[in-house]
Amino acid sequence: MYFRRSPSGSSVERPTASGAEVRIVGRGSDWAIRNVAIRGNLPSVPYAIAAYTQPGGNAVIENVWFGDGCDQEFLYVHRNHAGTMTVRNCYLANCDTGIYASAPAPGGLNGGTDGEGGTTHVESCYLKNLTYTHFMMGSDGDSVRNCVVDSPNQTQWGVVAENRWQSVDFVGLDIRTNASAFKSGNTSTSNRGYDAVTSVRDCRVQAGNQVFVEGAGTFDARDAESGPDLTPPSTVPLTPQEAVSGTSSSGGSGGSGGSGGSDDSGSGDVDSSSTGREVVVSNVGSNETVSYEFTADAVVRLDSPSGDYVDGNRAYGTVGGWKDGYRVEGEISGFSADGDVTVYVDGDEVD
Repeated sequence: MYFRRSPSGSSVERPTASGAEVRIVGRGSDWAIRNVAIRGNLPSVPYAIAAYTQPGGNAVIENVWFGDGCDQEFLYVHRNHAGTMTVRNCYLANCDTGIYASAPAPGGLNGGTDGEGGTTHVESCYLKNLTYTHFMMGSDGDSVRNCVVDSPNQTQWGVVAENRWQSVDFVGLDIRTNASAFKSGNTSTSNRGYDAVTSVRDCRVQAGNQVFVEGAGTFDARDAESGPDLTPPSTVPLTPQEAVSGTSSSGGSGGSGGSGGSDDSGSGDVDSSSTGREVVVSNVGSNETVSYEFTADAVVRLDSPSGDYVDGNRAYGTVGGWKDGYRVEGEISGFSADGDVTVYVDGDEVD
């Protein structure tokens, strides 16, 4: 499945497709990608989202859940980016690189191709279990603010936040990594006449390698203490259902376009009557995708958080770091899963 929104003023919200590969491309003057969840690993695509804006244009990517990962980047900001892009309230996990936004900078590609100088601002995102780089920035004025990184098994030669080319701010980050935290300057920066200056302020870091790495650049501020708070930002959607409904677990709005409501994917309707017993299947916090199935002695309906599929007295689906909800009129008569999940009935954990 391939989404492209080119005209000015366009947006992508809540697309759904089962068993598909996904690539979203945003380009033009004013556009938004909002309230989107991508479930399932994307092993053969180089990125989930590629994006740029025209000179003077504005773009927003917000309230996106991408927890099952891909082999390369979640977001690639193309060298043609010439406007302003804001990425906020996103949940990213299990990728090689999170946000690759250095290409628009002058000198932005290692091969020597100058970008168009557009800026990228990342705000209030949560990144977990990435392999290499979480934020790769480079344009003059780029910034990353109030984000949380929890990648204790990151490749040790990687780096969490890198400024490759010009002047970039990293502010209010909480980081746990097995690698280095901040790097200033790509190895070829000075050879091409650019001065990378990196500002790190009000950050908290637990690093397995160096906190500050000077490549071919310098730091004009090194304000990083120990003791990161790894709690996800309150506006980040922690499940696919929260992403598509524009909410977060804390109850905060997940984006300026958050619409509320529920994710109605599945083969039945979400039950708004709240009759019957509430059954929730969960593996929140896990990186494993688990298939499950259960039967009851009466009808099963989808509930909020929305479950996957129901067929009479049978329900089935998958969880991969999130939870599915159902309403059951009778007793559960059978349950099976191919991994570890927790089942709650009316809020109480059951065996």
